[in-house]
Amino acid sequence: MFCPKCGTELADGANFCPDCGTPDNANTTVAVNKPVNKIILYVCVIFAAIFIPLGAVGILDRGINGVSFLFLIIGIACASIADNLWKRTNVKK
Repeated sequence: MFCPKCGTELADGANFCPDCGTPDNANTTVAVNKPVNKIILYVCVIFAAIFIPLGAVGILDRGINGVSFLFLIIGIACASIADNLWKRTNVKK
């Protein structure tokens, strides 16, 4: 079973999550597919690392235009998603 709040795997008979302290209620515990979250996290980090510089360089070179602005917005959105997933998954620094 996994913690419904942080996704950490819980030992059998555990009353609380060892990472976040959330009580283990059998009715609220859900399975979390952590490998998929990590893959999405890494893809978002890569996209952010590509699109933010592309958008920023395009804006600096040509001023604000549609494509450069779109790249910048996509990069910022990917960075935001990656940040959210980083906090939700159990990725160690």
